[in-house]
Amino acid sequence: MPLEDAEAEALVQRLWPEWADSRERSRELQAWALGQQPKPTLPDSATAEYRSLQEKAITPWLGLVVQSLAQALIVEGYRSSGAAEDEALWAVWQANQMDAKQTGIYEAAMTTGVAYVAVLPTEMPDARAKPTVRGVPMPEWRPYSSAEMSAFYERAYDEWPAYALAATPMPTWRSKVAGQFPGWHVTLFDDEAVYLFDMPTGQTPVLRDRREHGMGVCPVVNYVNRQTITGRAIGEIEPYTAVASRIDQDVFDRLVVQRFGSWKVRYATGLITPTSDDEQHKQEMALRLSDILVSDSTDTVFGTLDETPLDGHMQVPIYDVRMLAAVSQTPPTHLTGDLANISAEALAAIEAAYNRKVEQRKVTFGEAHEKAFRLSATIMPGNLEVSEDAQVRWRDMESRSMAQTADAFGKLAQTLQIPVEVLWDKLGFLTDQDRERARQLRQQGDAVDAIVNELRRGQTSPPGIGPGGEPPAV
Repeated sequence: MPLEDAEAEALVQRLWPEWADSRERSRELQAWALGQQPKPTLPDSATAEYRSLQEKAITPWLGLVVQSLAQALIVEGYRSSGAAEDEALWAVWQANQMDAKQTGIYEAAMTTGVAYVAVLPTEMPDARAKPTVRGVPMPEWRPYSSAEMSAFYERAYDEWPAYALAATPMPTWRSKVAGQFPGWHVTLFDDEAVYLFDMPTGQTPVLRDRREHGMGVCPVVNYVNRQTITGRAIGEIEPYTAVASRIDQDVFDRLVVQRFGSWKVRYATGLITPTSDDEQHKQEMALRLSDILVSDSTDTVFGTLDETPLDGHMQVPIYDVRMLAAVSQTPPTHLTGDLANISAEALAAIEAAYNRKVEQRKVTFGEAHEKAFRLSATIMPGNLEVSEDAQVRWRDMESRSMAQTADAFGKLAQTLQIPVEVLWDKLGFLTDQDRERARQLRQQGDAVDAIVNELRRGQTSPPGIGPGGEPPAV
């Protein structure tokens, strides 16, 4: 049975502090991905010029680490082993515009460690969208970042959470006092229903709607970037903040040296102290004349202070960037842009660790997608059955030349006798529509060939023509 009003409101109050802590941690990690991380340290007495350099020293390196990994993950199909594309469930994906939304889910999960998708029946309250296919309502997939939602489990590796709590800020016009934060719209999920609350600032949550979903589990799927055996989710930001802050410090030090110590300083000692304003003016003019330092006194000594060399300051950030690339398994070429005179074999070796990391993420995120499809099947008309071996199909995003691809796949088809239809799925530049059209054309061509072969096998010479094609003898 769904929770009573008082039970639901009390549960939200118990879960709210943990949700707020998770939101705060997530926002700190999101700041690193957006280049809004803490700045290099400065003394309180630093001038505005130093503070300006401090602002310019920030670089969103960790955002680039997340982007380079997310760009290698694109789902382009869903089907069972040995079967054609599952059109019914794939239509749910298309109706929810997941081709475009999937990258946002991966980026959110990689940034903070985990993201969520709630799978809900059509026409649920506060629906973000109402997906349909040819007028038929589809289940709704609602993506959430960990700054918006927290899921609560009985044990670390439970398949489904016991509860999930999501909150979004109320619009500012709801506030009765100008400039005051109005409060939150809160959504609670459990295995029976979805509960909607209004929680104005400083007040307790008030239940305003409840809707049973009938799926028997809390319909929230977690997308985990990397998870420890204790269930702790780890993203692509948290482990590398120390390295990234060191790079920012390197850049700041270089900017300070470049701004204040990268040119020669000329000096003069033993100048005669002027006795009148007129003599002081003459001396200043003599010192500035044509940038040549001159003086009438034999005790005057002129010299220069050498500039601080920038070579070391220019090299240090590069070493730290390479260290970031090593510990995050990101190819250095993705971070530094150095891609000159690298052979195909060397490039493959550079990206080997990165490709293993991509494959690991395909396993974890692919399993999450499959859970979402299974939930959708329980909502679809007729309560569709999903095969246990059904899985999503990922686009091949590895860097290869067209010549290498054609040569390798051609040898696989001829030498190992792998059907070309199987190899088509590995060609990243072919869309699902291209593959389906190729299969249809191939089937049509096979049918035509069969008819031609049948005609050839049953062909006889026309009347009046001999077996050799000559007229019969009279």
